[in-house]
Order: sequence, then structure tokens, then C-alpha cells
Amino acid sequence: MPTPWLQLFAGPIRRVIMFNSLRGKLTEKNIDFVCLETGGIEWLLEVSQMTLNALPSIGNEVRLFIWLVHREDQMKLLGFSRADERDLFEDLLSVNGVGPKAALKILSLVPVDTLTECIEKEDIETLCRVTGIGRKTVQKMILQLKGKLLAVPETGSMDNSREGEILESLVSMGFDRKEVKTVLSELLKADENRAHIESGEEQLLMRKAIVLLSR
Repeated sequence: MPTPWLQLFAGPIRRVIMFNSLRGKLTEKNIDFVCLETGGIEWLLEVSQMTLNALPSIGNEVRLFIWLVHREDQMKLLGFSRADERDLFEDLLSVNGVGPKAALKILSLVPVDTLTECIEKEDIETLCRVTGIGRKTVQKMILQLKGKLLAVPETGSMDNSREGEILESLVSMGFDRKEVKTVLSELLKADENRAHIESGEEQLLMRKAIVLLSR
């Protein structure tokens, strides 16, 4: 069974094994939040513009990957339509000077694939222009995240893609999510390993990843 994660943010980042996502009926859509009813409980979740645009009309059933922001004076849930968006949100939080509010704002302004591409190409000018954050913070973002983000095909989301399924399977085995991302990112640079996925031989790629992660 996959290991779900719920993030508690209060000073240093720490993980708590609890919830992974919520599935229920969409009851309200606003500028920066939505409401989701599940099991007789209506949840209010703050969302990025990307997630808001991806959601269907009110009354439809949806699944949102969740993240809990917990501080002394507040507690709120964030929702993401794609697991890779939540993963990137987590990566952004690891950058000094980027908090939950700023990370969500960045994801509202820049699609996941574009943001990942800019970081990998060290495109400082574009990141500064589209995110509105300072040059020093952008430089720290690139320095800390380049080469550690798992590229996701534009046609698929992290939770539905085969790469995402492999990632979640490895995490469920107890491997650290960030280490898994790094290893998979390196493995998927090779045409041979991408061929494993295209031919439905994901287990071969998983075995290679397990060997590297077990060193």
C-alpha cells in the first residue's frame, strides 16, 4: 500500500504519515480556494490557479492531493489537482526564502512543466519575469533544485503517468521521495530506460532504481 504524506509546516519542514488525497463532490469554486464534500464533511482547500483551471464544474467528483499548513495561529489545507504539482510545491518549500504562500503563488503563475524546464535550463530572466520573485531567490531556487526534479511528460500528470506510478511505488517501499526523484531523473535520461516504460517493462526500471537507492 503506498505511503501517503501530509506536510506539517511549522518552522523546520517535517513529514507526517496521514493523508494523501481527498476525493469527493466539488461544491464551490472561488478565486483562490475550492470546497470539497466527502463523507458528509465539506473541506475548504486553497488552490493554485493551475489547479483551479483544471477542475470541472461544481457538482462533479474530483480528487485533490492535499497538504496541511500548520502554524501556531492558523491551520489550512492546500489542494492540488496533480501529484507532480504538489511535489514541486514541496521542492519550492525547500528553498530558503520561499514559504507556502509564495510557493502557491509561483505555481499559480507558471505551469509545472514550464517551471521545471526553466530551472533545468537556468533561465533566470524568465523565472524572474513570470514569477515576480527576486533574482537572488531565483538563483537559490536553481542552485538547490536543478537536477533534482523529475521531469513529467506534458501529456500526463504525475499521479497518472507511469513515471509517477514507479515513484509512488518506490516511496511506498520506504525510500525518500527526493532521493527517488533524483535517481529516476538520472535513469530516465537514458533511452534504454525510457524504452522500458514504453514497452510496459516498468519493473526493470524499478529494479535499477532500487539498486541505486540501496547503496
